[in-house]
Amino acid sequence: MKGLLITFCLAVLLSTTLSAQPYMDYSVARTDSNYTPGPVVPGSVWGGSTGMGKKWCFSNDPVTGYNGICIWRLTDATVFPGGDAIQVPDTDAQSPATQTDDNQRDNISSILNNSVRYIIAKSTNGGSAIIKFDIAAPSATTQSSNLSADLMFDESNAGIIYARVNHTRIQKWTSIDCCWTSINTNPPDIYDLANCPGLQGYQPNWSGTWGTAIPTNTVLGMYHTWGTALSDQGQDNGQWALAYKEPVKLVPGGCASINTVTGQAWGFSGQSLSALDDGNGTALPSFKIHDGA
Repeated sequence: MKGLLITFCLAVLLSTTLSAQPYMDYSVARTDSNYTPGPVVPGSVWGGSTGMGKKWCFSNDPVTGYNGICIWRLTDATVFPGGDAIQVPDTDAQSPATQTDDNQRDNISSILNNSVRYIIAKSTNGGSAIIKFDIAAPSATTQSSNLSADLMFDESNAGIIYARVNHTRIQKWTSIDCCWTSINTNPPDIYDLANCPGLQGYQPNWSGTWGTAIPTNTVLGMYHTWGTALSDQGQDNGQWALAYKEPVKLVPGGCASINTVTGQAWGFSGQSLSALDDGNGTALPSFKIHDGA
């Protein structure tokens, strides 16, 4: 009993002593997201409106010079007729801003062919161009310009481009020569997204990002799947999200679609699906699309 009493007294004494200690403040502010400005590239090195192919290299300092990394300018005012601007990230310093930076990865498609990388550039007015960047030279030249379609390279074949024409028509363009200076731009459609379930008679005036054709390998062969969004009321009001899967041998392709306003949806085989809900029978809130691929 005496031992128990002593233990209790010590516990009370320790508690009193600890409670008398001053509070300690600990900083929980993050330091890994602190912004450290990098070295500035002088604007004078880019050659003004005709500086295509200009090069700038940082110093070899591992802290302030990005280890000597080099930057090449691949476009200028000569790429598109009339000097149309190339889609670039919105730095809030442009006047006017030509393109927000949320979809830049999708606006630039490229593929390597030996020591040459072919790059698709897009005008703010909607046209596309193909730029040849010779890594060994190095040099940059415009191979084709003012192409009226959204373009992406086949990820495994430098001689194939998948084009989206007039918002909905998917085509496979091929280079007639070695280097994309001559292109077959009038092949038959692979598919017209206007035929997707629910879209009959729909007249879109805006389409979302034309990004990557997703390749899928199966025992029957490889097929691609493309996705995009459509609107008949311009950007920020898209109400259709679509995905088209091309056929492979005996397996048919098809288009899956969903109206994000009504919740109506269709599968790849054209079957109507139940309106989307949260899994408990409560309909999901409707929404409109700013961009989509």
